[in-house]
Amino acid sequence: PCITSGAINIKKTNEKMAEVKIKSYNYIVLEYFIVSYGYYALFVGSLLEGELMLIIAGFLAHLGLFNLPWVMAIALSGTIIADQFYFYLGRQHGREFLEKRPKWRRRLEKAQTLLAKHQNLILVGFRFLYQLRAIIPIAFGLSPMKAEKFLIWNVAGAIVWTAIFSSGGYFFGNTLALIFTDIKHY
Repeated sequence: PCITSGAINIKKTNEKMAEVKIKSYNYIVLEYFIVSYGYYALFVGSLLEGELMLIIAGFLAHLGLFNLPWVMAIALSGTIIADQFYFYLGRQHGREFLEKRPKWRRRLEKAQTLLAKHQNLILVGFRFLYQLRAIIPIAFGLSPMKAEKFLIWNVAGAIVWTAIFSSGGYFFGNTLALIFTDIKHY
């Protein structure tokens, strides 16, 4: 049953608190992974959809545990390598790869719709599209786009992505420390 006290919904409040505890636990595990394995963990995280990994690494640079230029360089190289891999996967084996992954087909259709309407904008900003980040380079690989064009714009977009997320973790480090201290308190 849902107990409502004034304007506060107790059930929803408890669910939100549980969600915050789970997210803070995930953050702690991720932070431990990065601190334990250092720049290697950052590189692996940047090969995947690594926004949180990059923010945490920026935060750890703020604390003096990492060097911010190294954080940026490692994340930049990891994200470029991953996206180039996905592009060439799409170019060489895209159809066969996607036939084995029916869940990805819907994402590919969304990605191709976006590419048809906003190709250049998507080319620079696809890293900011949650759950489409890995599929969009495959979609570009399936398209007639030249590999050189993808590489140039991939590097440009990777620079922007890396700068925003690592700097965000670094410059908002004090705020992040206060937030996660409060979360750990609960």
